[in-house]
Amino acid sequence: MFELNDSLISSLSEIDNSFQHRKKDFYNSISTKNALINKWLGEEYSKLYPTDLPACADIFAPSFSQYAKLYIEQMNLDNIIFYDYDPEVVKVNWQCLKLVKKDRLIDQKCLDVILDTDYTRRNHLDVIINFSCEKMVDMKFIVERVYEGKNPVFCFISTNKHDRGNINVYSDLASFEKSTGLSTIKYSGELNFKNNNETKYLVIGEK
Repeated sequence: MFELNDSLISSLSEIDNSFQHRKKDFYNSISTKNALINKWLGEEYSKLYPTDLPACADIFAPSFSQYAKLYIEQMNLDNIIFYDYDPEVVKVNWQCLKLVKKDRLIDQKCLDVILDTDYTRRNHLDVIINFSCEKMVDMKFIVERVYEGKNPVFCFISTNKHDRGNINVYSDLASFEKSTGLSTIKYSGELNFKNNNETKYLVIGEK
């Protein structure tokens, strides 16, 4: 519990000292909803791919990642790169990720994973996770890339909610599944949050 408080206190200190205009975004990120989403991803993936071997992972658009430990440990991820085009998120996440940095190789890159595709990894990836598919074009453009050495598992999370920054929203799970371009879907499901009329979609599959 001390480690969790230490990470949260460090993150809040970073927000207070450098990014007070992001307080609302950060407080929203530590809601119970986001904890449930992170836990959901970890549980469903580990049912499909149980292993003692660590998996190399790229994580797209994670936003503030206070709950990253919930899925990283469950999925046994290591050699992880977090990609986010918001430099303020990247800076705060060094504090959010204190819980997992000690035991795992973790890096961050500030870029757009669609426009800056030449600067993302292509080789020996086991898992690719996108937490914010609604903020990007269809994920088929990610799936269609040539990956060297391994064919990664794709975990895509989206929403039905029209909100700030959402440019690609789907009204149902079937439409989101189709947009991913995955030929083999291992899991798809919904998580409903009635208090804000939002449904989250999770699709896990392979090329």
